[in-house]
Amino acid sequence: MPNKEYDFRKVLAKYDKCVETTHHISPTITKPIITHGESDSFYITYTETGYNSSCKKTLYDFLYYYVRPYNDYLWERIIEMIQTKEETKLTPELKILPSNKIRYAYLHTNYYSGAGNLGSSCMRHKENQKSLNFYVKNNAQIVVVIDNNGKIHARALLWENVKSTEYKDTFTYLDRVYARSDKLTKQFYDLAKKNKWEYYTSTSAGQGRGSYYIDNINLKGVCHLPYTDTFRYLYYKDNLIGASTSTAITKRVKNKDFLVTLTNTAEGGYVPELDPDRVKEAITHIYISKKDAIRVKRYNGYVLKRNIVDINGDYYSKCDKAIIESKVDGFILKEKSVDEVFSNEPIDKTKAVYSEKHKGYIHKTNVVYIKDELYHIKDTDIIFFDGKWYHVSQCYVNYDREEVNKELVKQQTVLLNSLPETWSFWAYTSATVTKKGDLIPKELATIAYDLIYFPALNKLLYQERYVIKNKDLIKLITGEFIMPSDNNRKYLKRFNGKWYIRQEFEAPNKNQLQFAFMGSTKSTQEKK
Repeated sequence: MPNKEYDFRKVLAKYDKCVETTHHISPTITKPIITHGESDSFYITYTETGYNSSCKKTLYDFLYYYVRPYNDYLWERIIEMIQTKEETKLTPELKILPSNKIRYAYLHTNYYSGAGNLGSSCMRHKENQKSLNFYVKNNAQIVVVIDNNGKIHARALLWENVKSTEYKDTFTYLDRVYARSDKLTKQFYDLAKKNKWEYYTSTSAGQGRGSYYIDNINLKGVCHLPYTDTFRYLYYKDNLIGASTSTAITKRVKNKDFLVTLTNTAEGGYVPELDPDRVKEAITHIYISKKDAIRVKRYNGYVLKRNIVDINGDYYSKCDKAIIESKVDGFILKEKSVDEVFSNEPIDKTKAVYSEKHKGYIHKTNVVYIKDELYHIKDTDIIFFDGKWYHVSQCYVNYDREEVNKELVKQQTVLLNSLPETWSFWAYTSATVTKKGDLIPKELATIAYDLIYFPALNKLLYQERYVIKNKDLIKLITGEFIMPSDNNRKYLKRFNGKWYIRQEFEAPNKNQLQFAFMGSTKSTQEKK
C-alpha cells in the first residue's frame, strides 16, 4: 500500500532538527526523492551532474555515497521516522474475525504492505482462495491486526477444540503469525497468554508441536487444501488432521495409509484423493478436477482449462507435441511453423515472408521495405530514424573521430580520395581508427563544421559533421553552420549580431571585416 514519495532534503532537514545534527548532501545531487515501496523498501531517485538520465539507489547506498557525515545507523533512523509518521495516521487494532473473513485476511490485495513473512506467504494469491474453504468448513477463526482502512498488517489462524496426545482436555490454539513486521507478533503472543491459549512460538515454518491434532474434520465438498504450518498431515479416511505422523497420533486412526500432506499449493492445492468426480487429463494422464476441465473432442478426453489453447478456432492442449509455442505468435501447429532468421525462434509460416537475401523467413512484424527491397529490422545496414527506416546508402556517417582529433593538433592530415565523401579528413596515427559512427539520413541532414586549430601552420582545419538542423547551430555570415561547442566558439567572433571566423585569431577589424572559410574570402560589403 505505501508507495509514498517524500522530498529527501526536507526529510533529512527534519531529522537533523529532531536530533540536533547537521548533514550535507553532495552538491552534484539534485531532486532527490525518497520512495517508500510496497514491500517496505526505501530507495531514492535523483539526478546527478554529468548524467542525463535519472539515477536510483537504495536509501542505504545513497547515504553512503552522497551524505556526510555518514554513519551506519542513519538509514534506520530515517526509515523509523517515516514509518512513524505514516502509522500515526492509522488506527490498527487486534481483532478476532469469524471464519467467513479468512479469505479476505489472506488475499494480498488487502495487505497494508508486501513486507515480512506476510508479504511472502505462499497462500496470499487469488488462486489459493478456493483451498481456504477447508478452514471455513472447520470453523477456524482468524486473528488480525487491521487498520481503519481495512488493510491487514498481520494474521494468524485460531483453532478451537484442539487435542494433544499429552493432555486430556481440548484447548484453543493460535497458529503461526504472519506479519509485515516482527514487532507485531508480540501482540498475538500477549493475546494468547491473556486467554490461556496454546500458541505457535516461532516465525519459521514447520515448528508446530507434534502431539497436537484435531478430529472430526469436515471434508464434505473439499478437494483443495491449503498450505498449513501446524496441522500438516490429513488422514482423510478418518477425518483427522495432525501435526506429525508420530505413533501417538497414528494409533488414533484406522487407515493410516490414506494420508495427504498439506504443503502443496499447485493447482490451488488440489488433492485428487478427495475428489469423487476427478478425471484423468488427456496427454498428461494426471488426475484433475472435472470442474476445472474442458472435454476436447480431438483427444476424446478432458484438458485443464489453463492448459487449453485456441489455434484457428480449434482447442489443443499445451502439452500436445503437435504444437509449439512462439514468442510472437503464441501457440501454433508445429507442421506450420518455420524458424525465423536472426532469432531462430519458431514463427507461424502464414505470417512470414521469405527473404532471398537471408535464405530464410522473416516474421511480418520484423519486415522492413526500403525502395522495394526487403530487410529484417535487425539487419546491420539499415537504421530507424525519426519514425522512418533508411538504408546506409541513404545516410551520411559521422564517424567516431575522438582518437583522430587528439592527433590532428600534432600531425599533418591528408585527404584520401578513396574514402566516401562523408569522411573528409583522415589522420595517420598510432591509434587504431574505426569507421563506426552515427548515421544521419541525407534527406534530413545539414552540413555543419568542427574547427580544429593546427598550430604548426597557424591554420584552421574544417571537419564536416552531418547533423539534424536545429536552433543551436551557429550560422556564419556566409551561411555555413558551425557546431555549437566551446572549442569552436574560441575561433569565432560575434559582431553586430553576425558570426565571423576570427582573423588570425584576433577580433575582426571594424573598418574592413574579412571572412575566410575553406580558402575563400568574402567581405562584408559583398554580403550586402
